[in-house]
Amino acid sequence: MTDLHTALREAVADAPFDQSDMRAVLAAGSRRVRRRVALTVASSALAVAAVVTSLLVATDRSVQNPGPADVVHLDLSQAERVHPDVLASVRTTWREPMDDLSSERFEGVTTDGRVLLSRSTRNGDSKVGLLNPATGTAEWLPPEVAGDPVELTADRLVLFAQVRPNTARLGVFDRRSKTWETSELRLAVGLEAHVPPRLTLGPDGRLYLGNNLEGESGPVSWWSYGLPQGGQGRPEPALTGAGMVWRDGVQVRADNDGRVTVSSSGADRVVADERPDGCEQPDDPVFAVLPATVGLAGTRPVVTYLCGDESQVTVVYDVEGADAVQIDDASLLAADEGYVLLRGPGGTYLLDLHGLALARIAPAVHEDQVGLGRGVVLWNNPGPIDDKDVYDVVWKVARLPLGG
Repeated sequence: MTDLHTALREAVADAPFDQSDMRAVLAAGSRRVRRRVALTVASSALAVAAVVTSLLVATDRSVQNPGPADVVHLDLSQAERVHPDVLASVRTTWREPMDDLSSERFEGVTTDGRVLLSRSTRNGDSKVGLLNPATGTAEWLPPEVAGDPVELTADRLVLFAQVRPNTARLGVFDRRSKTWETSELRLAVGLEAHVPPRLTLGPDGRLYLGNNLEGESGPVSWWSYGLPQGGQGRPEPALTGAGMVWRDGVQVRADNDGRVTVSSSGADRVVADERPDGCEQPDDPVFAVLPATVGLAGTRPVVTYLCGDESQVTVVYDVEGADAVQIDDASLLAADEGYVLLRGPGGTYLLDLHGLALARIAPAVHEDQVGLGRGVVLWNNPGPIDDKDVYDVVWKVARLPLGG
C-alpha cells in the first residue's frame, strides 16, 4: 500500500482537503497539470461520476430494511485476460516543453454509442465531434464550445469548461437542431483548484457542482445552477459529504458510513447500512471525508469506498435484495446496464454483471476519459515511451461483448 499512500499524500499536499473522488485523487499530480495546459481545456471533469439532489424526494416515502443478505466476492487476480475488438483509436504524443501541440483524444461515449472526439490545434483552437466507431467517420460540430462532458445522450451533449478561476462556461448542444446554447456560471470564490469538480445534471434540470473551498477541511460542498441561464450558484447543504448519482428516475445516495439509499417513484430503499467487509473508514481526517464514488449499472448502485488501509473496495448492490458483488482493490470508472468498468492494480477491468465474470482488458488507465454505452467501451493507456519528458496516451474504443 506504500505507492497508494504516497499518491494520496501528494494529491492533497497543497491543501488540507481534496474533495475529488478516489480515481481523481490517485490520478492527480504533474500529469494532470500537463494535460490541462497542453489540451487547452481549463478543468478536467469526471466522465462517469454523477449527482442528484435529495431535496426532490417525496415526503411520504417508505424506507425498507437494508439488504442484501449475502455478498459475492470476486478476485481481480482471477480475471481472464482478453483482447478487445478495437474499433477506433487515437494517440497523443508530445515532449516537454509543450510549446507546439496538436492532438486528438476521446472524451466519452454517448448513450447511443457515439464517441465524443476533441481536437486541439497548435494555435490553441479546440473543437469537438462525434465519431461513429462502426464506420470510423466523425461529424464535427459547429465550433462553439469545447470542454469536459457532463452529459452525453442521444439528444444532447453538455460540456463544461472553467475559463477563469471563478467563471465557467457550459455548452449544451442539441443533436437534432445541431445548435449550441451557452451560459456562464459564477463559481464560488476560492473553489478548490487542485482537483476537478464533480458535475452532473439533476432531475430538476439544474447543473450540480461538488467541490470545496481552498483551505477548508471538511466534507465536499455542493452548488446548483439553473439552465440555461447559469449565473450564481445556489448552495445545496442537503448534499454535503454525500456521493450521489441519478439516472432515469433512480437516485442513489452513498454516505461514508456505508449507508446506501436508492430512491425511485417517491420511495426510498436502504440497500446497505454498513461499509463493506474489511473496509474500515480511514483514520486520516483528510481521507475520511472523501465521498464515495457512485454509479448506476441499470438500476444497480455501484459504490467505491476508500478504506482505512488505503485500499479501495467497489460493491455492486441489488435493489431487490439479491446478492451484492464486492471487488477488493478496485475503483469505479464507468457503468452501464450490463457492465462495470474498473481500475485495479496494474490493469483496467470489465465486470460482466450477467455472468459475474471479470476480464482484464488493458493496463491501468492513464486519464479520466473512459466510458460505456450502447455496446462499446472506451479506455486509455500510456504509450510505450520511457522518456520522462514525453507524454503519450492512446485512447481506444472496443465492441462489447469482448473477444477472447
